[in-house]
Amino acid sequence: MKESPIPAGQPSDGERGQGPLLSVIIVNYNGERFLRRCLGSLRAQTCRDLEIIVADNASRDASVRIVREEYPEVRLLALPENLHFCRGNNAALALAQGKFIAFLNNDTHVVPEWAAEIIRGFEDHPEAGAIACKLVLADQPEVLDNAGTEWLSVLIGHKIGWLQPARDFAEPRLIFGFCGGGCALRREVLEQVGAFDEDFESHYEDVDLSFRVQLAGWRCLYQPTATVFHHTAASYGQTSPLVVHRTTRNGDWVVVKNVPWPWLLKYGWAMVIHRLYALVYWAFHGGFWARVKGHWAALRGLRRMLGKRRVIQQQAKTTWRELEQYVTLKCLPDALLGTKWPRLLHALGWPARCWRRLLRRDP
Repeated sequence: MKESPIPAGQPSDGERGQGPLLSVIIVNYNGERFLRRCLGSLRAQTCRDLEIIVADNASRDASVRIVREEYPEVRLLALPENLHFCRGNNAALALAQGKFIAFLNNDTHVVPEWAAEIIRGFEDHPEAGAIACKLVLADQPEVLDNAGTEWLSVLIGHKIGWLQPARDFAEPRLIFGFCGGGCALRREVLEQVGAFDEDFESHYEDVDLSFRVQLAGWRCLYQPTATVFHHTAASYGQTSPLVVHRTTRNGDWVVVKNVPWPWLLKYGWAMVIHRLYALVYWAFHGGFWARVKGHWAALRGLRRMLGKRRVIQQQAKTTWRELEQYVTLKCLPDALLGTKWPRLLHALGWPARCWRRLLRRDP
């Protein structure tokens, strides 16, 4: 299954006329306990030029009733089955009319100026095809969930600033990518690169889309004034076997689809070491077989992902050297960063100073 495009029947900017400037899409599954606060925060936005679409994945709780009865201004898409995160978002995207498209998790709420700050970010930065919001922990707003996504030289995406003081991430800047729990993209970007890859179902679909946005010649702006309060891992749990399986499989697929060949040659060794370390880690934390099955699932989908890779790389407008600025040399687990590790590699014929440079951690 390829990345889902915006249907050809959707109106162009000129045809939308009085359509909303911003469409906000929320995928919900049994999120009754979060919906009122999420939708209430959107109702309180200072920017009124927006539409809200809730795609409900056949919830068994009172979610559908709450939206219909308490939020008549919200457009409800009641799906007949659980389409998961990617397909649910793409189904709602087919209905969206906005010039800009924002995605929110159902377990979030936002500051009143959130929508206005997203629009301002796009207007002030025409090179930005995507905006990463500032996500903080809902129960500890002084602590950061993430300030977007960075790309590590173990060839994997990672939250920027996870669990660090939120005040330290107060300046806007261009970064690698966004978190799907709070982000926005230009409609023209989604028309160009496609929407979420439905093969991913959930997890790492945002890293994949971020990569495609970068390769297509667009940039991602971190907009800290567009603040989102997030109840992390409310739907799946961070260490459930399902999450371990999907993050493993989808992480491998992101590499296969998007990573330029020179990066595979330059950083492939670090990727192999990291993946092996992850197997050892999960062997002691109850997720070993989920990890193994995730790699196996990625291998079974290899041919399909290679087909997608050919299309993505043929249409790429950004070179791997231009993307190099977004690679963070924060590679391997701390257990591998001791003084003995570079010495061992030096004994194997590699200059220790080169390995220390590749393995160094950020200050």
